[in-house]
Amino acid sequence: FAALALALGAVVWCAAAPSPDMVLVIWMPAWLGKWANANPTFRNFPAFAVLAFVFFVAGAVLFRRTPPVFLAVLSACSASVVAVGLEFLQLSLPGRFFDPADIAWSVAGAAAGTVFAFAFFCLSGRRGPSGK
Repeated sequence: FAALALALGAVVWCAAAPSPDMVLVIWMPAWLGKWANANPTFRNFPAFAVLAFVFFVAGAVLFRRTPPVFLAVLSACSASVVAVGLEFLQLSLPGRFFDPADIAWSVAGAAAGTVFAFAFFCLSGRRGPSGK
């Protein structure tokens, strides 16, 4: 759950930062900040892929008996709702702006992260954290 809190906190922090300049984010490695600044719209893809992956894993831990397909849909939808909500939040933040392309890349990342998590879950043969 710490990974869930960290992933969600990092995404929210970066989306709500007063400046979209990721080099200014003090906890982010400089190389990652430079890459994020060079890819201002695409940077949402990996961020929301990781978030959806963590949502899926948290769901698998919390809801062990829930079918993995349902967890996949839930994690993709949850990460997508966060993406849309954060983009609308940026309407009220000085120095930030609403961009539909950000939403598209975020939702695509959420879908990709969910597919990766689902595949990992199925290929590992795990049914929960205990392996049952």
